[in-house]
Amino acid sequence: MEMMGLYIHIPFCVKKCDYCDFLSFDHADIFLRDAYVEALVAEILGMKSQNITKKLSSIYMGGGTPSILTAEQFGRIMEAVFDVFEWTEDGEFTIEVNPGMVDVLKVKAYIDAGVNRISMGLQSDEEALLKTLGRIHDYEVFLESYLMMRAMGIENISLDLMFGLPNQTLDSFKATVEKTIELSPEHLSIYSLIIEPGTVFESQYNKGLLDLPDEDVERQMYWWAHDTLESKGYEHYEISSYGKPGRIGRHNRAYWTLEPYLGVGLGAASYLNQNRYKNIDDLKRYIRKSQHLDQIRVLEQTGNKINKLEEFFFLGLRQLKGVNLTKLNIDFEETLLEPYQPIIKKLIEEKMLTEKNGWVKLTRRGLDFSNDVLSKFLMD
Repeated sequence: MEMMGLYIHIPFCVKKCDYCDFLSFDHADIFLRDAYVEALVAEILGMKSQNITKKLSSIYMGGGTPSILTAEQFGRIMEAVFDVFEWTEDGEFTIEVNPGMVDVLKVKAYIDAGVNRISMGLQSDEEALLKTLGRIHDYEVFLESYLMMRAMGIENISLDLMFGLPNQTLDSFKATVEKTIELSPEHLSIYSLIIEPGTVFESQYNKGLLDLPDEDVERQMYWWAHDTLESKGYEHYEISSYGKPGRIGRHNRAYWTLEPYLGVGLGAASYLNQNRYKNIDDLKRYIRKSQHLDQIRVLEQTGNKINKLEEFFFLGLRQLKGVNLTKLNIDFEETLLEPYQPIIKKLIEEKMLTEKNGWVKLTRRGLDFSNDVLSKFLMD
């Protein structure tokens, strides 16, 4: 039986971070969260009648802030998941948590349900930066949550850090990374701040209130983290992702390699039978209609070969190993590949890409301009 990944979206936060443009909402009362959980359960149970694979290779519960749920709410969701889907014993089950929003009862519920990987947003160890970002924790709260989960037997923890933050210096970023490495997390995601439309940060940026590091300093942060983490045994396997041996994030890798996945919950995306779907993002309508899958899920893109080829490059080149041209030539007709050949040639000449042993991948220069490079593979 073919396997797939499952993404479960929890759209609630105690407070939405000032830089965040994800589909999430500030603290909702317990009754709204309960209504959402029941709607989510109804959507999941409705999958019984769908002609999709029922065996899962990975589960990822993201948000928002999934750890805002009570242990009982989390348990109701997972009871529905395992009623519909078959779980493979060596699968990866990740839940995102926020520092200070997990306790022994919740972590026990996670472990009992099979969670074997935690993703936690630290972002920075500097209290001033955390306040600037709109985070609700400080470093001591983070450390307490981290050590508690370790003591309870969580052996695979991924931490998020950010760079290019207002008033952040290269030296302060170095100190944050070094301090984080001392905790020996199995995985690190290190993201550059992006000023997203509609966020508090966009408003502050437009008013000249954000003192951001210049581009040269930001790239120094990126490459210092790359070189340091690789020297400590972490593999830089995707633009923003580093893992210890055997700890590469399997669920997100499925996105980049065009493996099938199902998304459930408000605004969740799916990639099934080479078609892309997206759930509606109207919370009240979702709660009312979640038991009617045809009313909450929209087909966004059909699985034609041109779309798949674009995604093969756009997503595949996010991986540091690049894309396999030999596989490309097997999977796609020569006529479809012709428009991409001059693009690849030009990017190699510009030292944005390099080709070796049938693989094309981003160079260091290409990584510095990755957004522009990847956009070249999206045809009009």
